[in-house]
Order: sequence, then C-alpha cells, then structure tokens
Amino acid sequence: MSAAFETAAIGRGPVAAAAPDVSIVVPTYCEAENLGELVARIDAALSRTGLSFEIVVVDDDSPDGSAEICRKLGGVYPVRLIVRKHQRGFSSAVIAGLNAARGGALVVMDADLSHPPEQIPELVERLARHKLAIASRYLRGGGTDQRWPLRRRWLSRMGALLARPLTSVSDPMSGFFALSRESYRRIASDLTPVGYKVALELIVKLPCRDVGEVPIFFDERRRGCSKLGLRENLQYLRHVMRLFAYRLRHWDREPADMQYGVLTTARMDANDRLSEVVTMIPPPPRVRVWRAVAAACALSLLILLTLWAYPALRDLVLRQEGWIVEVAPASIEVAVPAGETSAPLTVKLRNLSPSPVRVEGVRTSCGCFVALEQLPMELGPGESRRVRFRVDQAADDRGVYTQEAQFFLDRPSPPVKLHLKVGRAGAARLVSR
Repeated sequence: MSAAFETAAIGRGPVAAAAPDVSIVVPTYCEAENLGELVARIDAALSRTGLSFEIVVVDDDSPDGSAEICRKLGGVYPVRLIVRKHQRGFSSAVIAGLNAARGGALVVMDADLSHPPEQIPELVERLARHKLAIASRYLRGGGTDQRWPLRRRWLSRMGALLARPLTSVSDPMSGFFALSRESYRRIASDLTPVGYKVALELIVKLPCRDVGEVPIFFDERRRGCSKLGLRENLQYLRHVMRLFAYRLRHWDREPADMQYGVLTTARMDANDRLSEVVTMIPPPPRVRVWRAVAAACALSLLILLTLWAYPALRDLVLRQEGWIVEVAPASIEVAVPAGETSAPLTVKLRNLSPSPVRVEGVRTSCGCFVALEQLPMELGPGESRRVRFRVDQAADDRGVYTQEAQFFLDRPSPPVKLHLKVGRAGAARLVSR
C-alpha cells in the first residue's frame, strides 16, 4: 500500500494467474447502486466471446461503500480494485486504471450504465484494424435517451463542434473507448488530460486518423447523481485549447499520409474494374499551421460570445426544456466546524412556472443531505422560499469531498440539482461560510 492510493487485487483465479486478453477500466465515485449490475453485464457480454478479462475499478474513496461492494463482487467476478485516498478526478482515475491494467486490449467506460457493456466485444474487435475504437452516439444505429434534456444535447453537439478541427470522429466526447496496450504504452508519458474527455486526448496524441467507431445507444442514468456540471464544461474548453496548442507545437507528429503522402480514392464499376482515381496532395505544413491558428481564434471567439450571451441562452434553455424550479445557489461550499458532525445550509427554491408546483423531496447518492423544513412543499407561481437543510457525514481531516443533491417534483421536469463541496473548516480548497 502506498501513500497515494490503496490497491487490492481480488477476483477469480484466472485473473491472478495470467494477464487477461481485455482489461475494462471503470472510474467511480459514489456509484455503489450501479456496480453490481454493471459488473454482471460485463461478465455476461465477454463470457460469450471466450476472451479472458479483468475489471479494474478505480474508486476515489467514495463514502457510499463502493469499495466494499467491489470487494464482495471480487469473490464472484474478476474484479481488481484501486482506492485512491488523496487524489480526485475522472481523467487521473482513468490514467491510473490504464497504468494498472494488464490486458492486451484496454477498454474505458463509465459506471453509471449509460454505456452498454454489450458493445465491448465489438470495440475490442475493431482494434485489429484501428489504433483506437470509440463508441459513438451519432453514427447510424446509435442514439441517446429521449429523456436527455435540450441543454445536454446542445452542450454535447457544441463540444463535438469545437473538437472538429482536431478530428473528424463523430463523437470525440465519448467516454467509452478501447485501445491496445502497445498503443497506450507509446504515449502514456505524454498524456495530460483535463476533465472527462480522455478519448479526445488519445486521438490527438497517438496520433490516429483512422479511428474505428461503433454505434451505441447512450442510456440516461437511472440511479445515483451525475457529476457533470459547469466546472467540467469549463475544463473541457481548457482541454480543447491545450490540444490546439499541442497540435501547433507537434504538427510534425501527424500521420505520414497527412504530411507528405498522397490520398488516393478509387471508383469501381459493376465489373470490378478501376474506373476513376483521384489523387490529392495535402497542403504544406505552414498552411496546416495557419488553419490550426484560425481554429484556435474561432474557438476563443465562440467562448467569448457564449459568455456574453449566457443570460439569454439560459432563459431560452429554461423555456424550451419546460424548467419548473430553480435552486440558488446551484453550487455551494459547506464548512463543518471542528468537533461537529454536521453543518446547517440554507438555499432558495423558486418556482419559474405559471402554475403551482409541489417539491416532493430531495436525495443524494450518499445520503448526507437532510431537510429540516417540511417536505413536500408547495410553491405558487413565481414564489420563492428559503429551505433549511443539514449536511451530515462530513469529510474527516483528509480534506474535501463533493456531493450532489437532487430535488424531485410532482411532474416531469429536468433535474433540479445542488452541487456541494463539504469539508472541515479551514481545509484546503474550502472557504468557511
């Protein structure tokens, strides 16, 4: 056991005896409700293929008992567990899992069941012809859950558009992908991803023009709370700008066919005879550099316009999604005094709809958020009301942890969420309020 993280190798005998064919890396934080079904579906999908495999779960010391559930699953399935005590973050968890994985093929997927484990064999199969295989929501045969709100659809499409100068992949923001162990070893020391989009980092730095894409249906989370918020969206913008800068510095690392080779296409007639050949010579390096500079300028302009138009865009999204209740502030830090086990918190709920609405209750994935006011609560049209809560299960002296609370209404509505950062008063990265 190291000071940075605790690791436990658990599972069935074949995992410990020899390196498996496939390693599935699953980063987790407060995903205890989903782990059992996820592991069982992975096992069912790969057992039919005859491939040996291991599931590497990288947990950021979740307070909901995720690690204990993994240890129990390890008695039945080939699960390896890494618990990181003093480090947080999705991308660093993925890198830690890839470094620890022993399989010839490496697969990364989310733990919230939005990625179908049944597509893992097809991703692995694509690695025979491609350096990288990505599961895409936007190919024919793929799609997203109809419950996805307009705001998330818009953000997803805009994110893919921003990455377009870097890659032609249909879904560069996908978190479900596979690559060979040899490919990962070649660039492991060069990876510095930010946020959630590790696949985009791999596309740029491998580098690879020919990415194998597999259509998937992206399901909506059914249990637990999403960790995606404004901070992660801003991190993505930062990540894209860093990759633009990387491409400018390392344009000579592009595949040979994009530097000085020729791109040839052929058209075959009904008798399999070559009828037409078109040869295109890529532009010289300085032209590609100026194109990258233009793309970076366009990205900067888009960011400025988005920030300038944010209030109007927000109101438009609220109206089109049928948003009903707003919570303010939407993100807050809670400092628990020394010697105490809880801290008070007050937020304001506002009814944005022209009709009365009923707030049925609130919950978090770790159960640390307790309402002191009487719930359910009625809110009239345009009415605002302050609600008192108590935050329990505060972090110990190790530092700060994040949590998300979700309010439930008496009618269909986009999720009403409150993001919390909880820690001891005086802890690093936390300001007492």
